[in-house]
Amino acid sequence: KLQFLYLIGCDPAAPQWGQPGRSPPARSHTMLWLRACAALLAAGGAAGMFDYSALVARGTAATLPGLLRSQGVVFVHFCVEERAACGLEATQINEAAAELKGVAQFVHVNGATDEALCHEHGVRAFPVMKAFVAGEARPYRLPTLKAQLVRYATTWSAPPAAPAADAAALAGMKADHPILVVGYFAGEDDALAHSYLEVAGKERLGQRFAVAYDAGLAAEEGVAVPAVVVYHGDEKHVCADPTAAHVAAHVRKHAYPYISHLDASVYRRLLDRGLPLGWLFVNHNNDVETPNALAVAERLGRKYAGAVSMLVAEGRDQAGFQRQFGLSAYTLPAFVIKEGGPKGRHFLYDEMEDFREDYIDHFIASFLAGEVPPSIRSHPTPMEPTAGGLTTVVGGTFDELVMDRGHDVVWLFHSVGHARSQDALRVLRDVAAAFVGEKGVRVAEFETTGNAPPKHFGVHRPGTVLLAKKRNNDLVVYRGDVTVAGVADFVRQHALTFTRPDLVDEEEADAADEPHAAAKHAAGDDREL
Repeated sequence: KLQFLYLIGCDPAAPQWGQPGRSPPARSHTMLWLRACAALLAAGGAAGMFDYSALVARGTAATLPGLLRSQGVVFVHFCVEERAACGLEATQINEAAAELKGVAQFVHVNGATDEALCHEHGVRAFPVMKAFVAGEARPYRLPTLKAQLVRYATTWSAPPAAPAADAAALAGMKADHPILVVGYFAGEDDALAHSYLEVAGKERLGQRFAVAYDAGLAAEEGVAVPAVVVYHGDEKHVCADPTAAHVAAHVRKHAYPYISHLDASVYRRLLDRGLPLGWLFVNHNNDVETPNALAVAERLGRKYAGAVSMLVAEGRDQAGFQRQFGLSAYTLPAFVIKEGGPKGRHFLYDEMEDFREDYIDHFIASFLAGEVPPSIRSHPTPMEPTAGGLTTVVGGTFDELVMDRGHDVVWLFHSVGHARSQDALRVLRDVAAAFVGEKGVRVAEFETTGNAPPKHFGVHRPGTVLLAKKRNNDLVVYRGDVTVAGVADFVRQHALTFTRPDLVDEEEADAADEPHAAAKHAAGDDREL
């Protein structure tokens, strides 16, 4: 008997099921879930799904510090053992622990009984995997799957740079790795060699590093020691001043693919690189335009290496990213540049323009020169923005209608499909109708699904009512129940230029609130009552 059903979504870049011509992703969380369900049925119950093997130690406040002092790789799985997701990952951890015996150590911490220990390590949601190497925390941003755990542990347990003892060994590394970073030094005691190995230790998950302590081998390669060389296909990029800062910059410029295809690990690695991301959305079923777009991105990625990271995504699978950037999702290929960081702005290449290499080249160059204005996600501007006293503000009219004004603005963040905010919107329409003719206060609504929330006002949950004061844009957040009387009193209390405080009297407000209260009661929402 199937005792639980817990579905977690596919990887961000994986094909989605149920669409013609697409197969299930082999290593996605969905396949992990299916394998776990099969094991559950075979075991005859859910109890065995949440057991860690004997190779996974129990971590507590008393034992974890000693375990983390190990010189090898230590994985710590923060979990709540009653949760299905934790159990699914435990099966993968058990398999990885068996394969990595003697290479890496696995520990699990129960968030239900060791809450303080979880908070000490910044864990407040479960499950979470953290990695430690020689006692030092290292970022682990990969799925908790056996293959990823084995790859991570193998990489970090090996030396940061493989030794290139002779020309044959170096030739073999070049053949195996299309991008290879090699440091050439006179000897192991060279201080610059130590700096190079430190950089290699930090960047090793993204690139393959090697080191040669042979001036003769360097001479055969046409390099004078000390130097660091990035072999990128047929290209050779030499850094003749291999200090730590110069090596790190050289690696980040030349040791990344000129064009990458989206998956979870690649995306996170490019974010860590810290460069603006050039997103190319394509339709891989389009055999006419897509090959040309990929070739353009490859050439421009080579031209702007070290300035922009080029990332290719399947437009049909990444509709969420396209909406976030304000793309229509109907015109592919499409191109947009996103600044680094979670709050970075985006710069949209006009979807109506032809996708030509010289046009895209000019767009990237103009962006780097600071000549391209940031794009704003916005609904089309309404022909009549104000109706019944309520002004509709969109992303493109926010500065005009809210920031550049001579009056206070009372406005509502709302979202389509969010019941609470739609109730608040109906209340706000009644408030706006009551304030018709009041020149000192404007009542406005802002829909957050299709419009980018203004950064000055931060991010507020749908249903939030704010008052922005005209003189200095100070914000006052309304904290009470969203009723006509409550909002009207809020405006009277905080507006700077309200000239008709008796516009909405208490009897009118109570009468206007009755249908909203009745509707909430009918829907089972008794909070107001």
